[in-house]
Amino acid sequence: LEHLLECCESYLDHHKESAFISCMEQPARLLFHLVRNQYDRDHVNVHGLNGYMAILRGGLRVNFPAVLMANDPDTYMGCCDHWKGLSQAAWDEFSKPENFGK
Repeated sequence: LEHLLECCESYLDHHKESAFISCMEQPARLLFHLVRNQYDRDHVNVHGLNGYMAILRGGLRVNFPAVLMANDPDTYMGCCDHWKGLSQAAWDEFSKPENFGK
C-alpha cells in the first residue's frame, strides 16, 4: 500500500507541475516575450513562480512539490494577468494535450 501511495503522489506531483507550466509559467513567459519585456520574462520561473504558487495555494489550496518562498519580496517580477493579454488562440495551443507540461 505504501508503494502504491508513493506512486500516486509522484504522478499527482508531476501532473500538477505540468499543469502549472502549461497554464501559468509558459503563457506568462510568452506574453512578456511578445511585449519585449525580457526582464520579467526571465523572472517568471524564479520570483513569478512564488507569486503564482501563492495565488494558487491561497485561492485554491493547491500545494506543489516545489517549496514556496512565502517571504519573497520580488514576487511581482514575472507575475501578471497573462491570460488577459493573450488571445483564445494562445490558450487553444497551450491546452492541447501534446503541449501539456511544455
